[in-house]
Amino acid sequence: MVHLMAHWVLPDRGPWYGPRQLGYVSDPGSVKETANNFGYYTINSISHDGNTHETVGSKCIKDPNNAFIPNAFETEFISSQNEEYTISTLNNWAKDPTSYVEYTNSSVTTAKPTDKDRVITVPLRKAYAMYKLHLSTTEEYPQGSVKSSSVVWTTNTGLIQNIKIIDGSNETTKLRVTLNENQYGNAVDPIIWSWHIWAPEAIVGSLDYETETSANRGIINVSNTAFINPVKSIGVPLKTILMDRDLGALMMFLEEASAGSASYIYSFIPQISKSGGLYFQWGRKDPLPVFINAGGHYDFGTAVGSQGSIYKNINRYTIRTQSGPMSNGIIPYSGTIDSTSYTTNYAKEFSTDYSSAFVSADAKKDKIKKVLMYSVNNPLYFLYHNPSNETNQFKKVREWIFDENGQFTNR
Repeated sequence: MVHLMAHWVLPDRGPWYGPRQLGYVSDPGSVKETANNFGYYTINSISHDGNTHETVGSKCIKDPNNAFIPNAFETEFISSQNEEYTISTLNNWAKDPTSYVEYTNSSVTTAKPTDKDRVITVPLRKAYAMYKLHLSTTEEYPQGSVKSSSVVWTTNTGLIQNIKIIDGSNETTKLRVTLNENQYGNAVDPIIWSWHIWAPEAIVGSLDYETETSANRGIINVSNTAFINPVKSIGVPLKTILMDRDLGALMMFLEEASAGSASYIYSFIPQISKSGGLYFQWGRKDPLPVFINAGGHYDFGTAVGSQGSIYKNINRYTIRTQSGPMSNGIIPYSGTIDSTSYTTNYAKEFSTDYSSAFVSADAKKDKIKKVLMYSVNNPLYFLYHNPSNETNQFKKVREWIFDENGQFTNR
């Protein structure tokens, strides 16, 4: 519902004596009487109970304190330290990507040749900007000049061929990652800041999506003169473009398979298993492995004969971490990490494991920054908070960042 109040004085004609109030109501949710009467819609402009000339004239006067303004309200200038880079520049750096898509599949056709040259050049300036703007309690850049890189975790040890830092200033330093051909998977690198390297098996596409249409019966089929294509949500349908798969998925989930033999239908299961993405905690930029592929447990028994034994073991995957510095172009990796070992070693609880990142004397904003820093320094950790003793179920669950919910919501 909208109400507009307006007063007009027409140029060279004096005050106006017509309507001075407009009432406009457009409410699709208030009235549903019959199949052909949807919502309530009206315009009211018949209020003639006043005249604009009754407001008389408005006059401007000189400020009586004008004589004192130069001295009593003198402008005070505060000097600040010269910064190498302006806040505006740092904010622009902070917009650089955190996740990079690169194709290693030599058979796919990409929009640009560089999309599958298997070389990813990552500007490190984002790390410096995010550190100074959001992580440092002193608003300083990271200390030290030694830069090194490593693979935090990967689903495929054959994915990354080489990692190299091309040194320079905070603005020009880059991380160059080279991938091996026809290797697919996900990897996260390194610790002061981390980037997600995503190597899908098939081209990532897009899908046009609208929340309510005639096809999905979101549009109410009624005849009325007030509303065009009214929808069930009594709002405006959302139109957007979605990626054709979850972030981190190697392939898109296939459309419904047509009828056919058991062997034909179950031949789609490898693609289904590659359609699952990674897990993201709210307020954290780094993906976490889920260790279970999409599509169920694939335990078909003997119902489809040999197909059961072929597909029943592709339901889970493991990851590895880099276990030491790269030597002679070889990246050493740890043993496999499955869901059980991950839960034991990488799930961290706030009170027990990482509230020690701050001290009680810290201001709240600094406590939050230090926990954020901990999360950035440990991108593979799953961070959580044990439920509180609250009897209100909506207050029992607490998020990972602090004792209080709803903190630092713009992260």
